[in-house]
This record gives sequence, structure tokens and C-alpha cells, in this order.
Amino acid sequence: SWTADSVQQTLARMEGHRPPNLLEEPVDSPEDLDRLWAMFLATGEAAPVRKIISALPLVEKKGAANILVGGAAKWSLTSNAEQHKRVHEICSEALQDSEGTTKHLLEEVLADVNQNESEE
Repeated sequence: SWTADSVQQTLARMEGHRPPNLLEEPVDSPEDLDRLWAMFLATGEAAPVRKIISALPLVEKKGAANILVGGAAKWSLTSNAEQHKRVHEICSEALQDSEGTTKHLLEEVLADVNQNESEE
């Protein structure tokens, strides 16, 4: 119903372009983490947090971008688990199913949260 040329041009550029499925695509940027946190905050569902957890092992891969995304995932999980009981619950549940690097990093996240809570 909007007929302005600028709106029609924008719609034409968008045609055929679908946003990525954040839960299926790999997490490869801090912006992806932000989008996943927005999805979690809007829905309260565990899937976006679990997807962020899946990015933790990137911190041990080669390449600055991987280290940045993995480190940002770890920091944001720690910060949000301190602020939101639901995130803490999801991380604790995920820990039970995790192994290797993911398990080790999730243990660190939860240990940091528990230490910060005991210092308050």
C-alpha cells in the first residue's frame, strides 16, 4: 500500500533475499551473537542460548575472527547467566550433554558466575 518510489525500490532490492536462519547457520560474528541474544530475550527459548554455547570452541581455533567470536560467546554467556536465571539453567542443562572443549568452557562460565554471585 506504500507507493513512494523509495519504498518500492527498497522492496525490489529485498525481493528474493531471506534473512539467515540463525539456529541453522554457523555463528561467525559478534552480530550473530547479538541476534541470538535478541531472539532469546524475545522468546525465552533455550535454542538461541544453545546455539551461542555451540560457538564456545571457536576460542581455541586458529584465526582472530574465531577467537573473537568464541571469546564473545563466553563473555556474553557469563554476563547473561549472572543476570538471567533462565540462561544459567540452560547453561547448566547444556553442561550435562557437553564434552571436550565445550564442556570445559561451560564449566568455566558457570564457575565465574558462581564466584561473582558469592562475592556480592
